[in-house]
Amino acid sequence: MNIRANITASSALKIGLIINPVAGLGGPLGLKGTDGDIAARALAAGAAPRAGERALIALKALAPLRERLTILTGPGEMGERVVREAGFQAVVPDGSGNATATSAADTTRLAAGMAPEAALLMFAGGDGTAHDVMRAIGEATPALGVPAGVKMHSGVFATTPQTAGQAALNFLTLPPERRETEPGEVLDRAADPAGGYSMVFHGVLQTPRSGALTQNPKAMAAVGDEAALDGACARAAEITADGRLTIVGPGSTMRRVKRRLGDEGALLGVDVYRNGELAAGDVGEADLLNLAREPARIIVSPIGGQGFLFGRGNQQISAEVIRRVGVDNIVIVASEEKLVALGGQPLITDTGDAALDAMLAGYRQILTGRNRKTVFRIGHAQIEGGAA
Repeated sequence: MNIRANITASSALKIGLIINPVAGLGGPLGLKGTDGDIAARALAAGAAPRAGERALIALKALAPLRERLTILTGPGEMGERVVREAGFQAVVPDGSGNATATSAADTTRLAAGMAPEAALLMFAGGDGTAHDVMRAIGEATPALGVPAGVKMHSGVFATTPQTAGQAALNFLTLPPERRETEPGEVLDRAADPAGGYSMVFHGVLQTPRSGALTQNPKAMAAVGDEAALDGACARAAEITADGRLTIVGPGSTMRRVKRRLGDEGALLGVDVYRNGELAAGDVGEADLLNLAREPARIIVSPIGGQGFLFGRGNQQISAEVIRRVGVDNIVIVASEEKLVALGGQPLITDTGDAALDAMLAGYRQILTGRNRKTVFRIGHAQIEGGAA
């Protein structure tokens, strides 16, 4: 595609950008989102906002459009600061809300106001933000999520901030009549009476047709090779008895490991074991950095349907934690069914550290049964999506 020629021929463009400033705050602390008072708790505990930083990465990919692109956005940290920092013209609609205190109502009001003028509405947040946007605009305007939250099960997000910008650039440089969209599912999780959780389908947003640049929605576990998976989890539990500190990630597969250790563990949290016994439960990044001063390993399982190994729902196991533990001390557990369901796509990582993501990439062994291992490829989300 000759992007420069398309830009020259096109008329002025307008897009919308909404940043949820508190999105993702709870991830490194082991909190399960930013709903309710969790954002205030996370800030009080020293959590650093990251949604603006990730939105800025996405906007940098739109640099070829800088002379023609006007960005409708929210005040202050809801977008205006980041848009101006990226060198774009920012237009803040009247009545956009408070520049410091934001809410879901601000997101829906902004989205509804921007939709009639915007060729594309981008938003930085998680599943809750996606739901707010969907309630405001339905399927009227193409929308694309910049992944910045704790929960990102929906199929409306790009794989990384970089690929969000690339997908937006690809979409906007096409003539309007050639811009194709496809429905992206908006999902969120809800607790169930048994102590687990289920996925709730809220509806769809029309997203730019972007191929591998956007993620699949999370798939719930299917009943398949249960015996093999139980065997793999039993084997994973057994290796924790060697005295080394073992960090066990979140999710239903990891809960099987925790139950094998005689502990229910945190379904959506990270637990730490030593000699097969719980040493610290539902921990955050700071706890892990402190604990991992001694030799340690990490046991994780990829997210079904998406293939994310790090960077979705387990932000407590941050890039710094992984570096401290060492990339060779990671044990991956997954059912063969989960791997086959990826349709040939690799497992992917989005740690926020491009150099670490590159270190994690390559062919690695996956524990799929008690005495069974499969070699599977891990890719870098930015590379797999085709971003530079």
